[in-house]
Amino acid sequence: MNINPREQNRRGIRGIMTDIDEILKTNIKYFREKAGLSQQDLAEKCRISTSFLASIEIGRKRPSLATLSEIAHALDVQPYQLLKPLSEDGKEILDRYSLEVTKRMSQVMEDVKKQL
Repeated sequence: MNINPREQNRRGIRGIMTDIDEILKTNIKYFREKAGLSQQDLAEKCRISTSFLASIEIGRKRPSLATLSEIAHALDVQPYQLLKPLSEDGKEILDRYSLEVTKRMSQVMEDVKKQL
């Protein structure tokens, strides 16, 4: 099967975004629960609706960078901490999963450069 390079790049980017969405929703919920906050409490601190926060936590919606920053501030973490994979006990790690995301991102960037 011959795949158009542009289509291959789109698939790569979609795959990376899916990975990031999964990490983000998991981390927001983890840090929210660690802080002892309900979804309503966190939503109020961030000045967003509870339903929007719930949609982020289940992966249906993505926050803007400004909202991501507000969430991080309300959870007393740095925004990058919401985008890094966590181990089972909550310690940040660069494991095989995050290395795979990095490899995919590099491959997509190389493919884009070739097309320019």
